[in-house]
Amino acid sequence: MLRITCDKCGRSGQYRVDHLIMRYGIDAKLFDWTDEITADCPHKQARNLNDQCGVRCPDLSKVV
Repeated sequence: MLRITCDKCGRSGQYRVDHLIMRYGIDAKLFDWTDEITADCPHKQARNLNDQCGVRCPDLSKVV
């Protein structure tokens, strides 16, 4: 599972890594799919470069 969170809008969720690979391919970059899942983020829709969407994967620092 890959968890995502956004401290700005409160978004949180988790995605199965095997499903992400099946959907986007084994060679996809990690954040190729975040544009799709954050399309309805109010910070992204506002297009304010000073207050962008803050989606991140909090568990990745544990892996690296």
